[in-house]
Amino acid sequence: MSFKSSSKNGLRLFIPDSVSDEGASVAFTTRVGGVSEKPFDSLNLALHTEDMPAAVLKNRVLVSDSLDTQLDNSTFTQQVHGDKVAWISKDIVGAGARLFDTAVPESDAMVTDLKNVALIVLSADCLPVILVEPGRNLIAAAHAGWRGTLAKIVGKTVDMMVDAGADVSAIKAYLGPAIGECCFEVGADVYDRFSVAFRLPPSIGSPRLHLAALNEMILVNTGVKPENIGNIGLCTVCRPDLFFSWRRDGVTGRQGAFVSQ
Repeated sequence: MSFKSSSKNGLRLFIPDSVSDEGASVAFTTRVGGVSEKPFDSLNLALHTEDMPAAVLKNRVLVSDSLDTQLDNSTFTQQVHGDKVAWISKDIVGAGARLFDTAVPESDAMVTDLKNVALIVLSADCLPVILVEPGRNLIAAAHAGWRGTLAKIVGKTVDMMVDAGADVSAIKAYLGPAIGECCFEVGADVYDRFSVAFRLPPSIGSPRLHLAALNEMILVNTGVKPENIGNIGLCTVCRPDLFFSWRRDGVTGRQGAFVSQ
């Protein structure tokens, strides 16, 4: 699966080529096209940063309008780099859309079968993963940093979809922009934990992790077909023109990964 770059209303988005065939809408935003000022310039979507809330809300409206969704039907979580997956029912649709304190607490992934609801995860180096099972009208969004990857949150998200009736062989997975192996140097203690959990070879020189490859491994081991996995393949650290990066910049904004049906 491949991704195409799209410009809508001045926003730069990345959209999977085949996703419209699945009856879902999937998009990964960039930092391009919003109203936030430096160092959050310009399409920062995170209310938990030090950016002006009014600017973030304007950015969220811009993205919602570009994707033909409603901000008040967009659902966010308070991401904590954990492994909790939340089921999004009608009573919590819109959580976190306008106030961070109302977001789904302490969750890093969401699953729903509801129509006209957008699930959004935010990132600035961590890996965003969107999942779609068109036959059962199930969608999911997950946020996987190194801690979430080690805890296999993406696999747990697939498990919740299967528990809700999904055919795992029909699930399509879309991996968004994240820090690449080129830039993700970690301590020996962290690498050793991954070496045990994923049977990685001993590191040579400075240990590095490849978040996308590790999560692809998790998806395949959970039953997702390799041909149903698409990876945007762009490093957030290497592309300051396109993406926010916490590791590169420290104080910065967040881009979003969106799915709706």
